Formats: sequence, structure tokens, C-alpha cells
Amino acid sequence: MGILAATALASAALTGCSDKADEIPHPVDGRVSASNDGTDFEPCTGLNAAAVSDLGFDGRTWTDVSMSGGGPRGCRATNAKETVTLLVLDAAPQVLYPRSVAEWVGNDPGSSIDKYRFRNTPACAAVTYADDSVVVAAVSNDDPEAAEPKDPRCGKAVTVVREVIGQLHTPAVKPEFDVTADDTIDLAYTHALQVGRLPRQTRVDVADIVDGAGRLRPYVDIVATSDDGEKQLALIEKSLTDG
Repeated sequence: MGILAATALASAALTGCSDKADEIPHPVDGRVSASNDGTDFEPCTGLNAAAVSDLGFDGRTWTDVSMSGGGPRGCRATNAKETVTLLVLDAAPQVLYPRSVAEWVGNDPGSSIDKYRFRNTPACAAVTYADDSVVVAAVSNDDPEAAEPKDPRCGKAVTVVREVIGQLHTPAVKPEFDVTADDTIDLAYTHALQVGRLPRQTRVDVADIVDGAGRLRPYVDIVATSDDGEKQLALIEKSLTDG
């Protein structure tokens, strides 16, 4: 059974969020899976709506964007010009960010955080290990007037990871992962979440799986309303990695 078919069993569309630190906002049914169970760290409560607000995002938009039965587990929030995601996935960073998608920009002094800058979109990601998973924070620049990232050193993404790094069990040896680049749909979904407001032509091509601001909709919404979600996710990934 493909990931799209498996996720069709997800319960309902996501709306709203919780400000309580110990509650996941409208949790996706079946959100913990073999694709994201390498750590018990929970992104949606490790960084809650109040903490998201302190970082300059709208805490009311802190939403569970996990997939059901495969793919990433975590949450997303937005403000007028940015998108932040915090996700767990059992996949190596080089699989999450192929060379055509992201650029390695080094380690932050005194930390174990790997920083990435997306090449074809104004977004940054910071990655660290937790048990047998990676925890990935990404912050996009959704300002339509901006041609390039306003935060070329990925400072906001690193700040998000630092907010939660004390909650993580860092392995003594970097883990090995079974997830590969063949897992195209869950990786495409992960990537599309993190780049925030999609490029204009891409938004036109996949209009029924993006919201009014041009951001990818939560996966449970996509499978509930779109018959060709996999195809449209593939189109997004192609548009973001070509060139």
C-alpha cells in the first residue's frame, strides 16, 4: 500500500491549535510510524504554541502537519512573512536535502547543529540528531518582495533547534537510516512544508493542495480533498529541485 493510500485513513482536517505545553494541536491519527519513531521527542510539544509566539510566529497557527503511516512527525506555524516547521524523521540529512535542494554551510561554533540553506527557495534548515532520528527546524522567508533569504546564516532555524536541544538524547554515534531517497512522497512533502510559500507558478500548478497564502496544506487535508496528491507533490519537488 502506498503512503497516499495509507494516509487516506486519517481522521479529519486540521484546524486551530492548543496553547498547552503537554498537548499536540489536533494530533493526526497514526502520526507515529516506522518513518519517525527513532526518538520519543515530540516536536509539537517540545516547542509549543507559546514558545512559537516568543519566536515571532503566530502561536494560533501551530498545527500538526504529520503524515499518517509514514513520513515526518511535527508541527508548523506562520507569521505574515515566514513559515517555521519542526519535524522528526528517521532519515539522514543528506537524504532530506539532496545536493540539488540544499547547500551545506557548516557547523555553528560550539554546537552539533548542521545548517543547510535551500538553493532554489528562500529557506534555511538546521538539523541535529536525536536518538535514531534527525530533528529538523526550517524557517522560510515568504516575503514576495524578497529575492533571496534575509537570514543567510540560518540564524532563526538554529534558534528553533536550540530551543529544544536540551530535550534531545544525542547518540554517541551518528545513527544509520533505512529511509532512502526512494521514499519520494514523504520526502517531497517534508521539503514542500519547509519552503513555506511556494513559487508563483508552482502554486498555480498545484492549486488544490495549497492554502490561500500558497503554502502546502497539511497532509490529512490533501488526502481528504485531492485525488492526485502524490502527482502534485511530485510536481512541487520537481519545481524546487530543477535548475
